[in-house]
Amino acid sequence: MRSVLRKIRVVSDWLDQQRANREVRNPREEYSPKVEDAEKKQDWGERDRLLHEWSSRADEWLDPVYARKSEKLTSKVRKYGIAVSSHPSHYADHSDDWYISTVSAQWILREQTASKLRREVRDEVRADYDEFRK
Repeated sequence: MRSVLRKIRVVSDWLDQQRANREVRNPREEYSPKVEDAEKKQDWGERDRLLHEWSSRADEWLDPVYARKSEKLTSKVRKYGIAVSSHPSHYADHSDDWYISTVSAQWILREQTASKLRREVRDEVRADYDEFRK
């Protein structure tokens, strides 16, 4: 049953998001006490190493989900004719709208840009609906 549901893109995305959230919670339970111990001992190097390792493990699960959300959002934005900058062609290029994941090497929209685009899509959908009602 699950394999049949996985073929539906929305369900697959939701399942991936739920799994990523679950996998991010697990390291929190593992790393949080270790970080607290390092802070009590005032071993700042160990604390920073643990926080970096914790962050990297979270990024392993979340970055592919964020990349897929970025793709979906940009396709929706283009569908409504809103201009969106394409991601840079080379990873060394700088962009205010995109960043490259250090884990999955995928381009991801920055949160500020994504929220702006979601707001523009929402306004466009409302405008289309208002024209439809008239």
